[in-house]
Amino acid sequence: MLPPEPSKPKPDLSRAINWLRVGKIYAFKSGIVFREIRPPRTPLLVPLLYVSIASAMILCIILPFIWDSFGFGSETSDSMQRPDIVSQVGAIATNAIFQVPIEVFTYTIAMILLGTYYFGIARFFRIDDIWWEHWFAFAWWTHVPLISLFGAVEFMEAYSGAVDPSFGVSLVVVGLCFLLPIAWTVSLSVQGLRSWTGKGWTFCLGVSAPPYLLVLLDSTQNIIEVFARALA
Repeated sequence: MLPPEPSKPKPDLSRAINWLRVGKIYAFKSGIVFREIRPPRTPLLVPLLYVSIASAMILCIILPFIWDSFGFGSETSDSMQRPDIVSQVGAIATNAIFQVPIEVFTYTIAMILLGTYYFGIARFFRIDDIWWEHWFAFAWWTHVPLISLFGAVEFMEAYSGAVDPSFGVSLVVVGLCFLLPIAWTVSLSVQGLRSWTGKGWTFCLGVSAPPYLLVLLDSTQNIIEVFARALA
């Protein structure tokens, strides 16, 4: 009688499933996602890589290319010649090498603070079965739709100095790239908190909104300047 063949190890599909969860958030199935990633099975690496790298690429590569192509942020942009492709590629390469790691590090520090904020709130309300590392991962998952935020902030700062800013472009950038992602992220935070803590809408909104209200307040002056220049 032949010995039984050794069973083949099953492939680890957890990473692929986590990437599919990123897609579920964009497909407005975030409630399912937060139920699936309840502690102790709260993956961190996939949202961390997605959010930090995507945000840094927008901020350090795509945005400078737009600025160089259209001369945003310069009072003398009407007299400037559009830079050649070699200088554009060089600027993009420089940003990718030197600036992207800095932005990833900065974003990570911000997520550490946000995760600590959630952890402190949970401890205050005697939610002791969710550890700090779970809240740290929670913060990254809620920021999946927020990758355009810092790029929008930088764009507003540069575009407010353009010689002839467009009201339509200003409206799109502020509305679609800034306000909508913030509202979406707050909504994700509320849904995640409800799923993890069992608390009501009022409590979860009260916990989720303050960090992003600070972001809005910090950007109010830039928003006003953009529309003031566009309507002038």
